[in-house]
Amino acid sequence: MKFLHTADLHLGAPFKSINASDAETGRKLRDATLTAYEGIVQLAIDEDVDFVLFAGDIFNAEHDMQHAQVQFRKGIRRLHDFGIQSFVICGNHDPLVRNQKRLELPSSCTLFSTDSVTAVPVIKNGQVLAQVLGISYPDARVTERLVARFPSASGNEFTIGMLHGNLANSVGHENYAPFTLAELAQPGYDYWALGHIHIHQEFRAGKAVAVFPGSPQGLDPTETGPHGCVIGEQHSNGDFSTTFYPTCAVQWENVEIACGTGQAWETQEDLEQLLDDCLTGFVEQATNYGRSFALRIKLSGRTPLYHTFATAGSRSALHSEYHRRNAGEFFVWVEQFDWNLRPDIDMDELLKQPSFQAEVAKECNTALGDPARLTSYFAPDAAGLVWRNPVLDRLLAHFKQPEYQKYLMERARDLALDRLMEEDN
Repeated sequence: MKFLHTADLHLGAPFKSINASDAETGRKLRDATLTAYEGIVQLAIDEDVDFVLFAGDIFNAEHDMQHAQVQFRKGIRRLHDFGIQSFVICGNHDPLVRNQKRLELPSSCTLFSTDSVTAVPVIKNGQVLAQVLGISYPDARVTERLVARFPSASGNEFTIGMLHGNLANSVGHENYAPFTLAELAQPGYDYWALGHIHIHQEFRAGKAVAVFPGSPQGLDPTETGPHGCVIGEQHSNGDFSTTFYPTCAVQWENVEIACGTGQAWETQEDLEQLLDDCLTGFVEQATNYGRSFALRIKLSGRTPLYHTFATAGSRSALHSEYHRRNAGEFFVWVEQFDWNLRPDIDMDELLKQPSFQAEVAKECNTALGDPARLTSYFAPDAAGLVWRNPVLDRLLAHFKQPEYQKYLMERARDLALDRLMEEDN
């Protein structure tokens, strides 16, 4: 017996950071979730699985789902044509009440209800291969411990529970339908098909294997690395195995090119050579792995080029030069550069000098080490009216965050010192 487990497809959801300068790149980025889904369907067919499990958040209810639902239905019908059953639960982004009327799924697809946990057999050639139990979200915010509704396993069939929820208050995820590994172990199932967390994770819960396959397509720069689905197989000798298969059409990666770590940027040509080498490496990966790459490149460190790239115009020009490289039918796209360059100033030596620049540096460094003093720079009396305006208060809320204040103070110090040093020279 073999099955494919996927979740959190978010079909039709746009990338949260699309600013492609050409239409072709933009189209491929917008279609990335649908392309990943097509790959999942084809993988299920190629691997001759017996059934496919969709563990919630197939769609994003906050976006127009009509096109995504049409494409999802086409994929399910392809599975049907190949004799592959499918099982679907709905999660917080696609609660059942918003989907059931328009999906029109074939008879081989089970869409679990919200009323209670239902058990459905997987039948092939007249033989019951497994029992699949699941329940869907009735609305977007389900805080009930749905895991408590799942009954104990009965019979000798391989038993699978389908649940969309958060494991033990995992950080960075809404705590919907929360559960613990101990709760998953209690019913005595063989496999838990989980959804909600976008990172591939596997656990032991009693005798059960509990799996978050992760999202098949990363949606933003925080969802880096290969994303995909999992194929589970019950072998003839009774052993059970899982295999992760990458399916993402576009893989996000964060890259840092740091000056001073074995590489110096004395000229712009030095930096351009480093960028060329970086992008060439990803072009090779795109060709070898058969998928495109979206990069966020952080440029950091102390360099004589700080002044060269101190303006938005010079930074934009560099981004335009390196925004995309082709790799056959795939591409390498630089979503943005994160600039964290510092002027080529020896701070320790500067602080020893009796100069105005040294006094500026000392004042900034003192504020960076004193939270109250740092905050005072961002809340002068003249700004009091700004904070009392509810609209501006919301828009400028990040100025009140200590980490952002520290970031701004460091940037202001570096820019001031660079300008003062330039005047002296």
